[in-house]
Amino acid sequence: MEYSSQRAVLIRKSEEGELLDRFLREGSYDVLNKLILIPLEEAAFKAFSQVNPSELHEVIQTQKMAQIIREIRSTIESKVAEGRLAAHQLKTLPEDSSDE
Repeated sequence: MEYSSQRAVLIRKSEEGELLDRFLREGSYDVLNKLILIPLEEAAFKAFSQVNPSELHEVIQTQKMAQIIREIRSTIESKVAEGRLAAHQLKTLPEDSSDE
């Protein structure tokens, strides 16, 4: 990967990670979690517990609801981790590359 594009990717990942980290630390995530994600997760569990087990399509659909909520949480956490790694890599990246 070209040095300048590698640096641009690291900067973008670092900035995204910082934004999401701030989102987590400043309490916005708590609001999203409390008012949106937890109620959706509870609704998915309730729907799953009430679905007829012989209706495979409905079973899968209710499982997907819960999976999407877990995926949202996991994506936030992984983007924060990627951002931290990118910030670290930016610190260790030389100022200029000899292959430019």
